[in-house]
Amino acid sequence: MALLCTGCSTGSKNAGPNYYPGWAYSPDELIVHQLSRVANSTNPEKPSKVVVHIKFYDSDGFACRSMGLLKIMVNNNNSVVMPVDLNDKDKNRKCFDPVTRTYVVDFDMNIPDSMDVLDIKVTLIDKSINTIVGEGEIVVRKNI
Repeated sequence: MALLCTGCSTGSKNAGPNYYPGWAYSPDELIVHQLSRVANSTNPEKPSKVVVHIKFYDSDGFACRSMGLLKIMVNNNNSVVMPVDLNDKDKNRKCFDPVTRTYVVDFDMNIPDSMDVLDIKVTLIDKSINTIVGEGEIVVRKNI
C-alpha cells in the first residue's frame, strides 16, 4: 500500500506585510548585512552606487520582514540620509529580496577618493514609535 501526500500552494500573493501591534514576531533587531557594497562607476563623472542590505530579526533570532520608516544614514564627509517608507506595501515588496531575506536599498553618492570605509547607520521607526537601530561598515573598493 502506498501513501501519497501532496500539498498545494497558491504561491506568493505579493500583498506585502500587514502591521499588527504587539505582534510576537515583529523585528527586534536589525543589521547592516555583509552583502552591502559600493558599486563604483566606470565613468569618473558619475557617482558611485551605494547598495545597503538590511536584515531584520525577530525576538527568536529568525529573519523576518518589517514595516515602518527606515532611515539610512551614511556618516562621512557629508552625511546622506535616505528615507524608505516600508509602510508602503509596494515599496516594501520591491525592496525585499526573498533569496537573501534582506531589504535592499541603493542610492547614488559621490565618494571622495580618500574614503576607504562608509559608516552606515540604519534606524527603523514603526507605527508604535518603537525604534530599532543597527550600524555597519561598507568597505570602499577602489577601481584598479
